[in-house]
Amino acid sequence: MRNIQKLLLTVLTLGAFVLPLQVNGQVLQVNSASALQQALDGVIDGGIIELAAGTYSAPAGGWTIYPDLNGGTRSFTMRAAAGAAVTLTGNGNTRILTFTTPKPVTFERLAFTNGLSTEEFHGGAISVSGVQASFVQCAFNNNVANPASTGGGAVWIDSSTVSFQGCVWNNNTSKNYAGAFSAYLSRVYVRDCRFSGNRTNLPGHSSFNGAGAIHGNASTIHINSSLFENNQAGYVGGAIYVIGPYGSPVMDMVVKDCLFAGNIAIRDPSGTKTDPTTGGAVFMEDNTNAHFYNCRFINNSAQQGGAISSYRTVTEIKNCVLQNNTATGGPQNGESLGGHIIVLSDDNPDAATNGGTINRPSAQLTITDTLIRGPGASAPSSRQGGGIFVAGDSHAMYGITVNKNGTAEQNRAVVTLKRVVFANLATVDSAGNGTGGAMTGDFITLNADSCIIENCSASQFGGGFEFIHGSNVSITNTTFSHNSAGVLGGGLTMFGGNLNLTNSNVTDNQLTNPGGGSALMFSADPGGPAAWDMTGTVENCGISNNFGGPATIYDGYRSAAPFNRLQYKGNKIYPSDTSAFFIDSIGSRSVQDINAMTLALADGSSVVKAPVPNTALTSPLSIGAILMVPQMTASTGAPGETLPLPAYIGYASSAGTPVLDGTTMRNPSDVVQTSSNAAHNLTVGGNSFVTIPVSGLALNISTRLPVGTGQQVLIGGFIIQGPNPKTIMLRAIGPSLPLPGVLQDPYLELHDGAGAIIATNDNWKITNLGGALTSSQVIDILASTIAPSQNMESAIIATLNPGAYTAVVRGATNDTGIALVEGYDLDPDPVSKLANISTRGFVLTNDNVMIGGFIFGGGPGATKVVVRGIGPSLSAFGITNPLTDPTLELHDGNGATVDSNDDWKSNQAAIQATGLQPSNDAEAAILATNLAPGGYTAILRGKNGGTGIGVLEVYVF
Repeated sequence: MRNIQKLLLTVLTLGAFVLPLQVNGQVLQVNSASALQQALDGVIDGGIIELAAGTYSAPAGGWTIYPDLNGGTRSFTMRAAAGAAVTLTGNGNTRILTFTTPKPVTFERLAFTNGLSTEEFHGGAISVSGVQASFVQCAFNNNVANPASTGGGAVWIDSSTVSFQGCVWNNNTSKNYAGAFSAYLSRVYVRDCRFSGNRTNLPGHSSFNGAGAIHGNASTIHINSSLFENNQAGYVGGAIYVIGPYGSPVMDMVVKDCLFAGNIAIRDPSGTKTDPTTGGAVFMEDNTNAHFYNCRFINNSAQQGGAISSYRTVTEIKNCVLQNNTATGGPQNGESLGGHIIVLSDDNPDAATNGGTINRPSAQLTITDTLIRGPGASAPSSRQGGGIFVAGDSHAMYGITVNKNGTAEQNRAVVTLKRVVFANLATVDSAGNGTGGAMTGDFITLNADSCIIENCSASQFGGGFEFIHGSNVSITNTTFSHNSAGVLGGGLTMFGGNLNLTNSNVTDNQLTNPGGGSALMFSADPGGPAAWDMTGTVENCGISNNFGGPATIYDGYRSAAPFNRLQYKGNKIYPSDTSAFFIDSIGSRSVQDINAMTLALADGSSVVKAPVPNTALTSPLSIGAILMVPQMTASTGAPGETLPLPAYIGYASSAGTPVLDGTTMRNPSDVVQTSSNAAHNLTVGGNSFVTIPVSGLALNISTRLPVGTGQQVLIGGFIIQGPNPKTIMLRAIGPSLPLPGVLQDPYLELHDGAGAIIATNDNWKITNLGGALTSSQVIDILASTIAPSQNMESAIIATLNPGAYTAVVRGATNDTGIALVEGYDLDPDPVSKLANISTRGFVLTNDNVMIGGFIFGGGPGATKVVVRGIGPSLSAFGITNPLTDPTLELHDGNGATVDSNDDWKSNQAAIQATGLQPSNDAEAAILATNLAPGGYTAILRGKNGGTGIGVLEVYVF
């Protein structure tokens, strides 16, 4: 990308123009293509270039934003006139715009069409390096980048910070990668955008071809509320391909509230590469952290990973819906693996492993509160792993093509599943290897808790889950219901490794052909790169009403190593007669037989099959399970989606008619939509099972107060509580407040728990580098969509570790006036939370009292909010003029009073039960429970017009 800079710095030619350019104050009004370059050269810092309606044809090489004659740069806006349709075009023979100037430039309501680049490191429409740029309501249509090796059909981004808001990207192409845009060593924010029909798989495309829409390399890319539909790539990532090369900065991608529909990784018939295409919607590689929150993946396809594909990355999927994605292909060459998700880890002898000498970390996958659903047995999702196919690094483990390196624990891929529903997924293989209707795990570590696997099927092994090659599996509180397999293990099959299946239910599963284990099948693994014993326990499980095959549980026995050492403890099993177990070389056995069985093994050891007796039932268990996934309906989504987006209730039942929220259900196990965030109730045979609604939390906070000097500045405190860092935005607002006597130039400081200043800001469009701020934040603040409306106001974005922090607002020149301090939670998934919020300042009278606001979000689950007004006890901390008798009012978003308090002991018992009672009887406290989501305001004033320094505190728990 340094070629751009070299190109721009070689020649700077300014000619004499006689062009239709009009100057109106700081606004340059342009109505011809020839006048645009003059405007770009002449616009002042803070100025505006405004284009009249029409089509502007780019000159050869496109327009360029140059430094000014003194080598400086300018920040300006280039926009269409109000109501005007403005198109900047390359006419299919040149690129449109290039710049490398570092001050922020904003583009509004412009269309960039038919740009063409055949030069490396240049996009078809726009190329930027070392810039800050914001594109608002712009369109990128039919642009092409076809250099020898680089991509970026519409935009090439290098070492820059760029924001796209409300933009559309249609039919942009590259023969290499990134039909829409490519980002290298950059921060890119995408919000409310549409990516449609972008492609990198046109005839003649390169063999390693990816990213139908977006490519990221060692960058940070945050995508919110955007639509990806019908994009195509010729090898990897039908919509998105990101990579974090080892030795480069981590590739960080966060995708929230997005829809991926109809994207595909498919090679043009003229393509020569034979490796399976992978990642119908998204492909991620190597040193990458990827997070997907509240996203939908519908009808995407590839030969591996119909929706999502990961190679050695750390991936999180939460509150998402994956439906009807497909891994296509036949039984050859590793095709048709992972109908919705594939995760691979094998090292290869390439540059990333230094020729096979470095053992790279295996992949990690975490899925929470998510639905993975197929169309049913009539439309298989894949050959193996109808929902998920995951494999660890057997190459490094056993020295296959690379150096033997690392332990089994280090080389296994790690998968964590929490409250995941797998439904209606199917695997079929005409060659006899259709496995893992919901999931196949090959040399993995799995921790699954509170999941439902229902109505899934495999033509051969493992109608629900299948695990092979020494996997280490822990499954708790999980239900396998109404799954089927053709040969082995209607619910679960495992060949070698360690299994702990605990407190789970395996009911109504079946075999559709002669085989073994209508519910469960276990055996040691003599094949593959190594032999593995079968170890572990099946404990405290309900195994009931499964049918087909010679037995409910097929327990493979071998006369030679490796051995099956699996044990059964305290399970309830029906039927319990000789159809309960089948053991090779021994035959059918009842529950009582297993309880008394000790098997002698050929190595001289023995295994007690039931250290804790199992219960032989005489009738089926009445069993139920229910999950709501995602945990809530969604109020935000992609353009064109109808809001609110529904959630889904997955339920399973056995030996009783299921009744869901009072309605008798037609199917014993199923998935139904819901628009209600309240608790849902499933009853089966007199037993009741309920969902637990999400609890509320504070999403943003604010306090308005007169700001003085000395002890009378505005001080806001907050505590971040939880396991993870949290990204917040602080604002100090003054000039834009619709009040008399406002603080004209607020100055904002952020202090850590020790009191040290870690960030400051005076004017939000100028970043004060240092401490927590390592680069300009102007585009980041714009991308948040909550930038201050006045340049004199202040803002800071910081990612903070758990702990206590303080924001201080004062006048930049010790001036005084009313100001507002605000804190916004920018986390897309607030695992950590703002545990309590406090503001200290000087409380006057009338409009100059302390006003604290907070937005209460999340769900309707049980939550408590305590608001405290503190005054007299501040004297112990050196405050000489505290508010002597504070009073509190709490109002909802409509201004109605929720509660009020003068002295907290008027509600003494309830306040003391929270442990948050004030230390002085004259201080005030309010306890509110189960507040509805929305905005609330707390007002702190002095009783009888009293004044002084007070503290307003809000605790949410």
